Amino acid sequence: MQGRLAQNDVSNRVNVEDSDQVGAGVMRLFAVRYPGADVGVVASAFADAKRLFSGAYPGYLACDTLYHDLRHTLDVTLAMARLIDGHDRTHREADRLGPRRAVLGVIIALLHDSGYMKLASEGHIPNGAVFTKVHVSRSGEFLLRYLPTIGFAAEADVAARLVHFTGY
Repeated sequence: MQGRLAQNDVSNRVNVEDSDQVGAGVMRLFAVRYPGADVGVVASAFADAKRLFSGAYPGYLACDTLYHDLRHTLDVTLAMARLIDGHDRTHREADRLGPRRAVLGVIIALLHDSGYMKLASEGHIPNGAVFTKVHVSRSGEFLLRYLPTIGFAAEADVAARLVHFTGY
């Protein structure tokens, strides 16, 4: 048996350095779990995260932290999608998250470290790692601004609170 490729997830099926591949994997998972549900915003969120981490998102510089990078984010997001799928697969309908909350959970995971990104006005700061103690709050602020732009205004406040559970 061939060993796992370094860029792949634990199943050795998804390259967690490729946002398109991870996004497609999440979309496939949700298409099976939530047939007929509109989860297209997931693809938009993946594209926006890729732009954010690469410095192509308006008002932000590219990610310059060594660990809290796009690969880490994609790995976390894929794990989150699988956990959500497992939850909804094993619970009766009344206790399931459902498609909207599932999508929200994935988007929160996708942007959980957005607080490490420097604003364009913060170019004088040597590295996004200086935000370690406040990055979760900054991620919450990013979610408050971002979610309304993709149709999740009603969930923005709770998302900004939920992302704090990723802190330490």
